[in-house]
Amino acid sequence: MKLNLLFIILLFILGCNKSGEQKTKKNNSFWTKDSLGCMNKRNMDLAEEMISQNNLENCSISEFKNIFGRSNETKYDGSIVTFIYYWGSACHNNSIQKNSDKCYAKFVFDRGKLIDRSYPCE
Repeated sequence: MKLNLLFIILLFILGCNKSGEQKTKKNNSFWTKDSLGCMNKRNMDLAEEMISQNNLENCSISEFKNIFGRSNETKYDGSIVTFIYYWGSACHNNSIQKNSDKCYAKFVFDRGKLIDRSYPCE
């Protein structure tokens, strides 16, 4: 009886983890495939969910880039590195329209660790 109960609990736990892993991979895929934000898959909520799901608080640059992929812009200022990822872009033929409003995710690293993030629109 105890063995059956243990087996059921183990199956439940493994089943839940698999679903979570699939969701994480799906979110990461949405983010990286929408490289200019033209597909409207990228957004602040997705970025925050990816940070939470992948335990990226105070992570290294390499851990972060492994999940978020290549940034649209990278800025350097001494020990500060900032990655910019476009989202919510006004696009035409899969390219951002000039002089249009833009939103972006801004991730700031100091000495190789994620220290800040913001999601401005201008």
